[in-house]
Amino acid sequence: MVIAKKNDAGSAIKPAGGAVLWRGEDLKNSDAWIHHFTPGQITEIEAALQGVRKRGLSLLEITRQDFPLPGLSDVIEGLQCELEGGRGFHLLRGLPVDKYSPEETEIVYWGLGTHLGQAVSQDFDGHIFGHVYDRGSDYTLETARGYQTNRPLNFHSDSTDVVGLLCYRKAKSGGESLLVSSMTLHNEMLEQRPDLLEELYRPYCLERKGEPRKDRKPYYEIPVFSQLDGQVTSRYNRAFITRGHAYPEVPSLTDAQTEALDMLDALARREDLCLVMDLQLGDIQWVNNYATLHGRNDFADHEEEDRKRHMLRLWLTLHKGRRLPDCFLGMYSSIEAGQPRTGFPPAGAS
Repeated sequence: MVIAKKNDAGSAIKPAGGAVLWRGEDLKNSDAWIHHFTPGQITEIEAALQGVRKRGLSLLEITRQDFPLPGLSDVIEGLQCELEGGRGFHLLRGLPVDKYSPEETEIVYWGLGTHLGQAVSQDFDGHIFGHVYDRGSDYTLETARGYQTNRPLNFHSDSTDVVGLLCYRKAKSGGESLLVSSMTLHNEMLEQRPDLLEELYRPYCLERKGEPRKDRKPYYEIPVFSQLDGQVTSRYNRAFITRGHAYPEVPSLTDAQTEALDMLDALARREDLCLVMDLQLGDIQWVNNYATLHGRNDFADHEEEDRKRHMLRLWLTLHKGRRLPDCFLGMYSSIEAGQPRTGFPPAGAS
């Protein structure tokens, strides 16, 4: 049994608990984390789509009132509970994107998203709707983002409450989505190396990649794990940590910090802990960034442009999210539940 351990400040690091403590080996042969749309539910979604098109609404104008889904209310409520209070992720399956135009697919995805939360900016240019595909970007460049390449993505969390990913086109091979419970990783470290877990409760410096503002530091401080009212919350991006600690005025990572991060990465890659998802056309994956880390295998693409791997991405502030620990104030402008939260406010925002 995992028990609370004391850190050097004398406060207890409590184990995480609940359904969020899942292991990949226990879920890989289960569909308990998948909702299969029924024909009736697809009909309702398409009726909402046609209502939006008749009114001529642009994507960003669509609210949940404009995209009514009364027959899906129980599903949406269950999805909310699963993301915040359950496993921390869920998959919606069966959306027939092959019969929709690209514009229709975006409207349906956006419309579904409005019932979960408010879409927020995904970069400093203020883009709210993301397209994930290989643009041939050089990931070593300061302005490049990993999702613009075909490279593998290490386990990390995004700078928002929930990230959604809709599979619009699959790769020729590879590109599987990888998930792991950061709460399970937390408890594994508490059991095996509580001294290293203590290091992850201390602040690290994370780079604000592509930060356009000159009136604040290009990095912020936040621990990998923090607790509020007994609930554990995580924030992790190893690449941003490495670049944050490369600034001349920032102390280099200590041996203990590096060992703690290495252990976290090694645990995340363990086959018994990680869940591999081969997303199918029309699948929509929703992931709570405070409870789950995600990554991706590298992939090989088709030659034809209209067959290349293409995912649609939304970042959402949950309508029914959590209040965050104070340490997130260096990352977000608000830590209150339900308030728009993103680590990428548009350029020029205060």
